Amino acid sequence: MSLLDWVPPAVVETADPNVIPAERRRLSRQNLEVLELLKRGPARTDELCRITHRFSARFYDLKQAGFVIECIDTDTVTGLRVFALKGGSNADG
Repeated sequence: MSLLDWVPPAVVETADPNVIPAERRRLSRQNLEVLELLKRGPARTDELCRITHRFSARFYDLKQAGFVIECIDTDTVTGLRVFALKGGSNADG
């Protein structure tokens, strides 16, 4: 299956067992927003910060769900990094 054929899951739960139930919905929504952004193509840190300043935590959740996210570029002047989703989910088989 190619990335273009892949359909994202309806929910990507937070992987942190210590998150209080009231926060789970918000974090799951952020996970899906980050996933949708990456599905459209590479995303810079400033774009990810528009969704959440803790995008690395959302990356962790997505990686725990089987997604592969890689840093593909770093601007040494501005410090911006570019991240990309590699393929669909490894959990898809």
